[in-house]
Amino acid sequence: MNRFVIDGLNELKTISIGSDSFNCISPIRKRMNCLIMNCDRLSVIHIGDHSLYYYKSFELKNLPSLISIQLDNDAFCFCHLIVFESMNDWMTDEWDLIQLQSITLRMDALRGESYTTESSILIMKSMNDGDDRLMRSSFSVSI
Repeated sequence: MNRFVIDGLNELKTISIGSDSFNCISPIRKRMNCLIMNCDRLSVIHIGDHSLYYYKSFELKNLPSLISIQLDNDAFCFCHLIVFESMNDWMTDEWDLIQLQSITLRMDALRGESYTTESSILIMKSMNDGDDRLMRSSFSVSI
């Protein structure tokens, strides 16, 4: 498997991936991507210890009900691209990810590699509520 994709599951409310799930070996990781998008009711994402290890990217897009993200120890370890992106619906002027209240990162979650020249990138894009505030005042990140 070289892609883990959840797309358009509008009744899905929670994603909970247990420990040691969907890992790959180092030489093939340049092709490994995780994309979760277009799930209208998804409110919680919890990724267990050592899961999705060596994946190149982790992208969350168009998740209007997302409240909480928790990545346990070594989840997405050695990941190089992390994207949390809103997609504005110009017809209704509604923004997704505005409900996001917390991101919890346990030890070495989203840790990049120190022995490579490849950069690690975190993009948090368009996470506002239309009032020119970046995020809600109740938002928190725990590391």
